[in-house]
Amino acid sequence: MTIYNNILTMLYNDCEKYQNRLSDINELKTAVWKASQAITHIEEKELRNFLQSVEGRLDMIQFTSERVFEDSLEIVSELIEKINKIKHDISIKLNHGEILLWIESETGFFIKTVADSGDTVRLSGEEARKLAKALVIMADKTDEMRI
Repeated sequence: MTIYNNILTMLYNDCEKYQNRLSDINELKTAVWKASQAITHIEEKELRNFLQSVEGRLDMIQFTSERVFEDSLEIVSELIEKINKIKHDISIKLNHGEILLWIESETGFFIKTVADSGDTVRLSGEEARKLAKALVIMADKTDEMRI
């Protein structure tokens, strides 16, 4: 459910580095914190709150556990699972703005139009075909998630 694909990709990579012991808990917490701070759209409040919760849980483990790495792996797995569920975005650039499509695993996929002028977006035949292809891709991804 996000327009923050690049941020989630970087966070996913940071999680994998941590799981492979290529970074420590401080680096992971910093990556989670930076991702939560970069997410500013009101529609993404749930994602931001989730990331802040993850950072807090990692913080608690760091300062209360004797097995920091082992105890944090469950949280990192939850984070990776959440990223995989929401990182199914498509962005179509048009002459007058952008159309964003994203999937919410429980409810299906969504479309948001961001027009530079704030007006209704009118699509050319070519743009409509691009949108139709993207809609088919999103519908297929949504069906795959439900299997």
